[in-house]
Amino acid sequence: EKNQNAYFERVKNKLNYDGLREFAIKNLGDAAAYHNAPGDPNHDIYRDIHARCDTVLKELEDDTEAGAPLIVLAHSMGGHVFADHIWDRQHDQRLTTQRISSCNTIAALMTFGCNIPLFTFAYSFDQILCIANPGTDLPAVLQRQPWWLNFYDKDDVLGYPLENLGIGYKSLADAGGLKDRQINSGSWLSSWNPLSHSGYWRDADFVDEVADMVQSTLDRV
Repeated sequence: EKNQNAYFERVKNKLNYDGLREFAIKNLGDAAAYHNAPGDPNHDIYRDIHARCDTVLKELEDDTEAGAPLIVLAHSMGGHVFADHIWDRQHDQRLTTQRISSCNTIAALMTFGCNIPLFTFAYSFDQILCIANPGTDLPAVLQRQPWWLNFYDKDDVLGYPLENLGIGYKSLADAGGLKDRQINSGSWLSSWNPLSHSGYWRDADFVDEVADMVQSTLDRV
């Protein structure tokens, strides 16, 4: 972010559409920086991000009882990051197998303004796989269908539905594990344009869905 801001300060007012350019730099710049670069400590952002995820999950584990259900809210590229985090722990035996820090007590994943599709275009529909249900250590009463809710606004150019992304996502949706929900995100100033991407956090439709998810989970505990 520091590098993005510094660059934008150097070029703003020299080009047209400064507001749109800042939006693009900060969102597309994150995607460009998120990659593995073994041997280059300045660019191994992927490793650093997932180390931070591990730290936060382990802090949650310390603060809760064993097996406590976890509800994950992931906005924008955060949906891609956390899906990667779950995928790595489901496919790499070297990684931790402790409860929450192994992502095995996730009762619900709620993504919004999710741009996972933008990271998949090197692959065909039949090659695109998906994470499995991460709540395998939860009792049956806390396992739900769908366990992944994905919210998007039709005006949000960085938020997309996932059900038809690839064979893995379609299979998950067909089995009831994944559900896309279209909402109208943002205020009257932003709900009809790309700025809706930043409107989910304060949008009543989305907040009500989160509240319902939290309450229904608590009711089952």
